[in-house]
Amino acid sequence: MNLYSKLYCGIYKLFKRGSDSIAEYSAIFVLAVIALMNTFAVLKLFGVKQSSFSSITSLKLFLAIAYLIVVFLNYLLFVKNDRYEKLLEIYEQLSPTEIDAFNYIVILLIIETIAIPFLV
Repeated sequence: MNLYSKLYCGIYKLFKRGSDSIAEYSAIFVLAVIALMNTFAVLKLFGVKQSSFSSITSLKLFLAIAYLIVVFLNYLLFVKNDRYEKLLEIYEQLSPTEIDAFNYIVILLIIETIAIPFLV
């Protein structure tokens, strides 16, 4: 199980509230936001400017398309064929210390993702 899968499981566990929850979809949307925001923060650190887009409309269109692509890839990776259930079984076999550590990592990653636009 790689780090991205563990992050998905951690986010899934944060959203899981009862048996009729749609936590698997909420987790792929949040994971897509985290991935895109962190990717664009790294690009900004390396000097890629927003001025490479001709207008704000083209930037919004690019971000919307990129977000939809990442959500679709997350869907294929986790939700299709109920793969997330298999990942959760593996995740549950981790020690309680490892699960707690990943829960803290997920919370810190969400805080970092929210704070990064203000820091970069």
